[in-house]
Amino acid sequence: MLCVSLLIYGGLAGGLQRPPHVVDAAQLSARDQQQLLHLVQALQASPPPPVTSPGQGRDLQGYLITIEQAGKAPEQFEANDLTRNQAFATLSQWILNKGSTGGGAC
Repeated sequence: MLCVSLLIYGGLAGGLQRPPHVVDAAQLSARDQQQLLHLVQALQASPPPPVTSPGQGRDLQGYLITIEQAGKAPEQFEANDLTRNQAFATLSQWILNKGSTGGGAC
C-alpha cells in the first residue's frame, strides 16, 4: 500500500523536535486514496530543486516528505521555504490536513 509522511524542521523553533505527520492510504476512503496517489505522482514527476547548504535563509523551515509504496524502496523529497515547488507544497498541505502525528513514521 501507500504511506506518506511529512517532517517539518528548522525555522524559528529550530531546536524543537516535532513528530512527522503521517498518512496511511489504507486508512483513507477510495476517493482520498486516488487523490493521494495523484499528488504523489505529481511530486515524483516534478521534484523540487536540491536543498543547498546553509547560507541565505538559515532560519527557513525545512520539509521532508517520505513516500513508501509496497514493493519499492522509500523515496524522500526535501525542500525548504525557498525551494519547495507547487507539487511539493500541495502534497505537504494535503498531508497536514489528512495526516496524524500520533502514529510515528510509516
